Amino acid sequence: QHKNLNKKSLESLVKCGALDNLGDRSAMYGNIEEALLYNKENSADAQRQDSLFGLMENQDSVPQLSLKESPVISVAEQLSWEKELLGLYVSGHPLEQYKEKFDRLKLDIRKVKELHEGSTVIVGGTIEEVKTILTSKGDQMAFVKFEDGVGDVEVVFFPRVWRADKGRLQEGALVIVSGKGSVREGQPKSVLADSIACFDEDTFDDLLNMLKRGVWVDEGAHEQAEKTKKESDAIMGQTSVVISLSGAPSPAQISGLRNVFTRRPGDVPV
Repeated sequence: QHKNLNKKSLESLVKCGALDNLGDRSAMYGNIEEALLYNKENSADAQRQDSLFGLMENQDSVPQLSLKESPVISVAEQLSWEKELLGLYVSGHPLEQYKEKFDRLKLDIRKVKELHEGSTVIVGGTIEEVKTILTSKGDQMAFVKFEDGVGDVEVVFFPRVWRADKGRLQEGALVIVSGKGSVREGQPKSVLADSIACFDEDTFDDLLNMLKRGVWVDEGAHEQAEKTKKESDAIMGQTSVVISLSGAPSPAQISGLRNVFTRRPGDVPV
């Protein structure tokens, strides 16, 4: 028993994966209190023996540590623990489970190297670092480092976009960015963000299907549509569909939507 072994230190060892060889990380995390109590009780028993080796001569006298059933900790949360405690991912990467689909849609950060000034790009990654500054007018903007396990890129959020999305741009978040390429002599190529879409295990497939169809709905518009839909459902007492457009719709958009609804009216209010 080390004098510095306490709940905090044991929890950190479990979280960073240092004890993975001893068992499942979720089970160990859920039994930290039991492990500490077991250690305390058996340390006291050992002190009452001539030595710890004397206690171990009769294996039957050593009580077994029984682990209670514990909630399963998601892979994403375990990786966030590693990043928080070690500064890097050890057992995997948050985007590993999405890699094949990312590659298929060419969302990987490596393609930023091929960008031209002003060219449109959509890339995905996890947020590594967020740095904010104030412009000469006193508005806040940010430089956000994205990485996908293979490469990294700096994404610039000017004040308007930063105001809309800053609450979602937290370190470790999984985000897809739509923006334009920025090429400056003597500096790595970067992306000037127009809008973002966040995702996780539950929402990634919906986002993927959206991108496959060449559609882009930014996070702010999506949240507003969800809010409006809930309010509409509460008033009308039934499910409804809400279409949210960024900015004023063009005549072509209005005409296109009208044609779609005319051809396929359906039973759900829009």
